[in-house]
Amino acid sequence: MNNKENIITNFKIKDCSGCQACINICPTHALYSANDQFGFIEPRIHNEKCIYCGKCLEICPWRKLPKLNNPINAYAAVNKNENIVMNSSSGGIFFSLAADVLKKDGVVCGVELNKRFQVCHVIIDSISDIPRIQKSKYVQSNIGLIYKRVQKYLDENRIVLFTGTPCQVAGLKKYLVKSYSNLYTMDVVCHGVPSQSLFNDYIDNFQSKYGELENYSFRAKKKAKNGMNWFFSYQLHGKRKTVRNWPEDSYNYLYMKGLIYRESCYNCKFATIKRVSDLTLCDYWNWNKYHINDFHINSSVSGILVNTNKGIQILNNINSSFNIKSTDIENIIENNACLAKPVPYDPKRENILGIWKNRGYMELDKLFNKKMRKTIFKYRILDYMPESIKSILSRIKRIKQK
Repeated sequence: MNNKENIITNFKIKDCSGCQACINICPTHALYSANDQFGFIEPRIHNEKCIYCGKCLEICPWRKLPKLNNPINAYAAVNKNENIVMNSSSGGIFFSLAADVLKKDGVVCGVELNKRFQVCHVIIDSISDIPRIQKSKYVQSNIGLIYKRVQKYLDENRIVLFTGTPCQVAGLKKYLVKSYSNLYTMDVVCHGVPSQSLFNDYIDNFQSKYGELENYSFRAKKKAKNGMNWFFSYQLHGKRKTVRNWPEDSYNYLYMKGLIYRESCYNCKFATIKRVSDLTLCDYWNWNKYHINDFHINSSVSGILVNTNKGIQILNNINSSFNIKSTDIENIIENNACLAKPVPYDPKRENILGIWKNRGYMELDKLFNKKMRKTIFKYRILDYMPESIKSILSRIKRIKQK
C-alpha cells in the first residue's frame, strides 16, 4: 500500500455505507463524520493529523467483506405476550432477545429515535429501557463512537447484543478485528436508509402543518384483521395518537418506493441471502400463504434466519417465549426481496432529492399531496369504515385477483 493512502484518497465515497468504522479506528482522530450534499454521513479528514497507518482502509467492510454465512434454519414466530407484540414492529422477537441478555448482566446496543427526533445507536443495561430501541426507524442511525464503547464492554467480559443494519454489524466486526465469544449480533433486513437531514426537514414541515409533535413512530399497529398492515403514527402536543397508512405521507411513501436512500444502498453488498450476523429478523409478509393454521389471522409474524451456532444458542435460550414454526427461507425471500438483492436504483431519486435541497421539503410535500390526493382521500375514507366492511372489500379484492 502507498504510504500516502487513506480512506479519503483511496476509496470512492459514493460506495460508503456510512458505518463509521474508519472513524472509530483512527488512532489520531484525523477522521471525522460529515454530511454530503443530501445529508448522508461520510468520513472527512484533517490531513495534518493523518499518519497514513492504513487502519481505515484495512477495516472498511465495503473494501473487504467480513465473513458471511448461509442461514442454518429459518422460522416464522410470534411472541406469546400480546402486549410485547403490539409494541413491536412485527412479532416481538427482539424484546425477548434483549431481555435475555440484560438478565445476564449484559448490555444491548440498538437504535433509538430520541425526543429531538434524532436517530442514533445507544447502549442500554436495563429491561425497562428496551422500548427505547424497539421498532424500526427508517433513517440511517448515527453510530458515532459506539464501536469503541461496545469493545470496552466486551473486554470487561460483559455479554453484548449488537443490533443494526447489516453494514453496521459488518462495521463493528471489522473494527473489532478479533472474534469475541461474548458478542452476539442481530441484523434487520434493510431496504435502504434515508438521511437524518431529510428526516429533520420532514419533521419541521410536519410540525408547521399540524403542530408540535410529542411522539412519532415509523411502525404502528391496529387491532384489525391482517395484523401485517403497515401504519405509522404520531401524537401532537395535548392530542391523541393518530395512525395513518404509509401512502398518505410523503416521507413514508418515498421511503417505501426506494427513492430517498443513500447511493450505496442500491449496490449493497449485504443485501444477500448470506448474512453477516448471528440472527436476522424481518417482517414475514404474507405468512398466511404458508402458515394459515399456525398463527391467528390477526398476527403480525416475524421471519427469523439463524445464521450461526451462536444464533442457535441465543434463540434456544428464549424460544419458549414464542409460537415458533420452521419455515422455508424461500417463502420469506419471496416477500422480502432485499434478502436476496438490493433495491433497484430509480433515476427519479436525483430529481426528488434535488427538489428537496433546492426548493425545500415543503415543496416536495406539496408535489406529493397533489400527485397522491386520490389515494390519500381513499385512505381517509377507510379510516372511518367499520372493520366488517373492510373485511368484505378485502375478500372481494382477493377474489378478483385470482
